[in-house]
Amino acid sequence: GSLEPEPEPELPRRDVYDEAYMFLDVNGPATTSQIAEALNMTTPNLRTYLSNMNDRRQIVRADMFTRGKNQTKASVTVWACTLDELLPEEIEL
Repeated sequence: GSLEPEPEPELPRRDVYDEAYMFLDVNGPATTSQIAEALNMTTPNLRTYLSNMNDRRQIVRADMFTRGKNQTKASVTVWACTLDELLPEEIEL
């Protein structure tokens, strides 16, 4: 009889949204590259997920610009679960 090849074990599908949220929930505010490194993803790939979460109001983002109005792209983006986490102590909006 012919030997059937073993079926490939199915990798559980990752929930990147859940993983990113859990990382921020545990570690607090983090940059895109810090989260990407923790989740073992590329930064551009992860940024898409984080932006979607931000659009859905699941997380907040802060874009940092170091060179003023001539700069089109943020120097760094910091993400957090809540706005309070990003603000200095005792700031009221």
